[in-house]
Amino acid sequence: GEASADGHGGGHGDGHGAEEAHLAELFRFEEPLIVDMSGPDNRSVLLEVQIALAYSDHDVAELLAREDVQILLRDEYVDFFRALRVEDIDGSTGSHRIRMELIRRTNLVLAPKTVDGVLLPSFVMQQ
Repeated sequence: GEASADGHGGGHGDGHGAEEAHLAELFRFEEPLIVDMSGPDNRSVLLEVQIALAYSDHDVAELLAREDVQILLRDEYVDFFRALRVEDIDGSTGSHRIRMELIRRTNLVLAPKTVDGVLLPSFVMQQ
């Protein structure tokens, strides 16, 4: 008669995030992405961004080791950043939204596998 235990998993994920992230491994793309964005007044802004993927699934490591998968991912990222305006990037909400969208696109490429998170170790805009 413990059927209700499932429904009350509200507190289940609490406090676990940090530990899980700690177990995750990081995959770093060797080359940074360099994207030509449109800035204010249609001036071109060069974005140079380093991307790292956090994962805990060993199958993901094998996928990420493949050059064709890396190319697909980079294409997704470049498409995404090209569509952004410089204003979209400002502020913490911007970087959060960007990471969420990068996770979504990464998982589309890796499906049915998923990554735990996307990190941007370096994010430089040159106006």
